[in-house]
Amino acid sequence: MEQQAACNGPLHLITVCVDSDAGSRMSGRIYHRFSNQPIPFLGAEGVLFSIEKLMDEWDYPQSTLKMRSFAGVSPHQRRQPGMARKAINDPLAYTGQDATFVVHVKYRQNATWQGTVTWADKNKQQNFRSALELIKLMDSAMDESLLPEQEQTAEQGAALING
Repeated sequence: MEQQAACNGPLHLITVCVDSDAGSRMSGRIYHRFSNQPIPFLGAEGVLFSIEKLMDEWDYPQSTLKMRSFAGVSPHQRRQPGMARKAINDPLAYTGQDATFVVHVKYRQNATWQGTVTWADKNKQQNFRSALELIKLMDSAMDESLLPEQEQTAEQGAALING
């Protein structure tokens, strides 16, 4: 039964659990179906590098371009044997302290990503056409989730001033 639960939905979903957004620098954990171990990240670039590394290891979705590097081929760009991996984890079972996003990269074309991101906390879904747009969508969700908190702080400040 547990194996069945781990296989619902697309195999290559990635859950980004944002635990902190201190100073506009998010940090948290990334989960996927092929491991029970979280992948910690710090900052938007950490999210992008971690997801890119996973996709390179899976060779899915396949990239239409070979990435250039000053150092030659990095270890994570070499395909790891394992597309015959079995789903052992349900990444949808995890949540972040501040926000949770489910990322489904469908294509890697023109040196970037295309797919969908779901803001799980609000059940809102958006398509993204680039990795930058993905980060901007996540950032806008983080800003939106802070708005009620900021409004409450402003109201408290106004109450103190007005006595």
